[in-house]
Amino acid sequence: RITVMIERLSAEYGVLLGEHSGHRFYSFPPLHKLAAAPEDELRGLGVGYRAKFIRQSAATVIDNGGREWLMSLRSVGFEEAREKLMTLHGVGAKVADCVCLFCLDKHGLVPVDTHVWQISIRNLDPSLADAKSLTPTVYARVRDLWLSKYGAYAGWAHTILFAADLVKFKDRTEDALSPGKKSKKGTPKSTPNASPAKASPAKAKAKAKAKQADSPDKKKSPGTKKKDAELNAKAAERTPTKMKGGGAETGPKARAKGTAKSALTTETPRKGEGGASPPSTSPPSPEGKSVGAGGVSTPPSVRKKGRGVKSEERE
Repeated sequence: RITVMIERLSAEYGVLLGEHSGHRFYSFPPLHKLAAAPEDELRGLGVGYRAKFIRQSAATVIDNGGREWLMSLRSVGFEEAREKLMTLHGVGAKVADCVCLFCLDKHGLVPVDTHVWQISIRNLDPSLADAKSLTPTVYARVRDLWLSKYGAYAGWAHTILFAADLVKFKDRTEDALSPGKKSKKGTPKSTPNASPAKASPAKAKAKAKAKQADSPDKKKSPGTKKKDAELNAKAAERTPTKMKGGGAETGPKARAKGTAKSALTTETPRKGEGGASPPSTSPPSPEGKSVGAGGVSTPPSVRKKGRGVKSEERE
């Protein structure tokens, strides 16, 4: 919210510095423009009740010597700097400490609000919870606790823990405070952006079952394995021809090729042998007749005669 206010003030009263990726950047407004800005105009930029404080504080800084007066506060102690800043309209202890920490090189100052108070109760001194409100006495006590624990840079320690307590960083707090912690597998614990939701046992079981059903390597029951073996054996029996490379050729085309080859290589009867047809290699027809080459049925009597003729020739 404060960032948006500063951007609006800068765009309205500052100087355009440049543009990058479609975003324009402006300088912070000079003091004289803020002091001269109408209060209604400032409210229109979304600063609310701060409008009158902005105008009055800018005017006071100009009266005190402007930018040079502000920069001179870097060379004095933090107590004196805080007191002088709090003479500006609308500036309290927290805002003064923020200016001292972020602008005037007072690294040990800790701006305290209710949020920092709660962090202090949790991490530093649980007895602070006995206080009913954030009085000046409690404020000073919290600030001194941070200073005694973190030393001259207590203000920056406060900034890190304050950011870690925000929602978007809260999931990373444990890992940040335990840098050497490892996971069960022995690798450093990862830092996810958000904690993944755990699936219920029923959903996990259904998901595993679906995954097993889709897997080509899923385990088969003994009955299924036996049935597959029988089907494979029958398919092997129906493979009549061989490929050029020596491998068996399978499928409907292979069976058609085998039938055609069998018809071409069937022995034809020779003249002088009684016109009898040789024994057929085709399976018997439903009527008990044998089907020879070309689909012609051969009666049983002829088949017997043919066998007799061949028997005499062999004798």
